[in-house]
Amino acid sequence: MKAHLGDKVGLAQLCIGYLNGDLDLPAYDALKTLQQMDDQTLAKAASGMASARLRQLVKNKQVDVELRGLCAYLLGHAGDVRDAVLLRELLASAKTGSDADGLLKGWLLLDPQAAWDYITQTLRDPRSDFLTRDLMRRCARYYLDSHPGQIEAPRVREVYTMLLMVGELDWVVEDLRLLRRWDLTDEVVGLWKQDLQDLQRRAILRFCVQCPDARAAALVAEQRRANAEVVARAERELRW
Repeated sequence: MKAHLGDKVGLAQLCIGYLNGDLDLPAYDALKTLQQMDDQTLAKAASGMASARLRQLVKNKQVDVELRGLCAYLLGHAGDVRDAVLLRELLASAKTGSDADGLLKGWLLLDPQAAWDYITQTLRDPRSDFLTRDLMRRCARYYLDSHPGQIEAPRVREVYTMLLMVGELDWVVEDLRLLRRWDLTDEVVGLWKQDLQDLQRRAILRFCVQCPDARAAALVAEQRRANAEVVARAERELRW
């Protein structure tokens, strides 16, 4: 198989062809190259390939966890509903390992409603630790960014309302800003009165500076009068 240097999809398919369970040097180089590629390129590359080999690598628990996670993600683009069941079963044992991210993203791609239910239930569980909650946050952001409109707004609100209570506040608010989820403005603005760290307050201000809602604008105006430098710093961070 040959790929022109300017053909990113072809290069990705070439790299996928080098992947193997032994993770020899060519396979390792291919893995690292694929990890640097954007989601759109990987999606196009995987969707045009047979899924059997990816499925075999995902099933092999002796495979390097980074490779297994990548193959699970690619299988999400190349597989079918049977693979959704497989990824769900494997995720139960992966927990929060390096492969869990790819397993959950792949499952979201194949069966988004069931996978979103899993995210919701996991966040409801008081036994879920920080690493588990952050896995849910990262994968929720990925899916909402790559497939906007596929999850109903009330279900999105439920997940992010829980994340604002139990997650890393600055990361969650930043996700909401990047996703432009202005429907959660009340929840974000309401956080300001809590005892927060500076970086958390700056995340809220960055959200509010970009948010078109009057409630966000009012908070920015109030803080500009009280401490103009804090607002100015948040605005500078948006230009970085």
